[in-house]
Amino acid sequence: MHGDLYAHNILIDQQANALLSDFGAAFSYDTMNKQYALALERIEVRGFGCLLEDLINHVDHNEKRSPFMEFLVTLKNDCVQDAVAHRPDFITIYNQIKKMTDIR
Repeated sequence: MHGDLYAHNILIDQQANALLSDFGAAFSYDTMNKQYALALERIEVRGFGCLLEDLINHVDHNEKRSPFMEFLVTLKNDCVQDAVAHRPDFITIYNQIKKMTDIR
C-alpha cells in the first residue's frame, strides 16, 4: 500500500511520463485476511479520490459538463465518502473506468 497517493507525489517528465514517488508511508500487509485487506484498500481509495479531485480541478469548465467528466466526479465522490465500507475497491474502480472508456 502506498499510503500517500496524492497528486503532489506524482512526478511528470518532459515526455509526460508519470512516476509515483514518496514511499515513506508505504507498507505491505496480509492479503489473506480479506476483511482487513479490503478495509486498507478502501483507505487508499480515498487517496485516489483526492487525486481525481485534483485532476478534475484542472479541467476546463466547459469540459466538466461532458458525460465522462460527470462520471469522474461521481467516481471521485464515491471514493472520498465518509463511510469507508461504502467506498469501491480498486477492481470495481478499474472496471467502471474501463467500461466508461470502452464506450467512448
